[in-house]
Amino acid sequence: MKIYKVEHITKSYYKNKEVYPVLKDVSLKINENEFVVIMGESGAGKTTLMNCLGAELEIDEGCIYFDDQKLIDLSLKEKREMYQNDIGFIFQENLLINTLSVFENVIISCIGKKDGKQRANEAIKKVGIEHLIKKYPNQLSGGEKQRVCIARAIVNSPKVIFADEPTASLNPKSTNDIMGLLVKLNELGHTIILITHSIKVACFAKRLLVISDGNIVTDLNLGNKLSNVNIIRDAISEYL
Repeated sequence: MKIYKVEHITKSYYKNKEVYPVLKDVSLKINENEFVVIMGESGAGKTTLMNCLGAELEIDEGCIYFDDQKLIDLSLKEKREMYQNDIGFIFQENLLINTLSVFENVIISCIGKKDGKQRANEAIKKVGIEHLIKKYPNQLSGGEKQRVCIARAIVNSPKVIFADEPTASLNPKSTNDIMGLLVKLNELGHTIILITHSIKVACFAKRLLVISDGNIVTDLNLGNKLSNVNIIRDAISEYL
């Protein structure tokens, strides 16, 4: 079942009366429970596409459907509900609040929900940081901080998890741990849409999208993980 349908979208930025096209006539479909990785050179439009899918940015032309609803038709209240219940974000910078404990950083995403405490505890358990629940961000490693961010992103059981370079500042072991965790979340039913420049990170995904100059130039189903490195390297070599 489709969770996203994107039809001929464009997005430009404007500065000093100049127009800078970022997305150019992009169309794609993303199904429930896919693990999609987006690659491309810096400035190709990867983060802009992610932000348009997440309704963080309004498109100029075209249409984006989420669960068969046009994003442009959603009211502000419906968008807020979408952010809280259907979508989770993980960023390269963890954006944790240093004055809050691990538990407080997670539960803050479900304020107002009667079962918020239970949700926070379950999310923390899923990412394996129960022993850190009373710690503060400055007491955590980079990998541990990203686990907190993932717990915060999944606390409301979102349909889609967006991850923008979530391992860029991590060492290889922490990177493998975080990607393994995202794979498990995908197996539990979350759709994952991830941006990376790393071929090794991309190997954890099921599908590869390559963006170049605002267009999707490659859309590949990734098969046997043992061969993914070469498949991905060949797919991106012309554009990176």
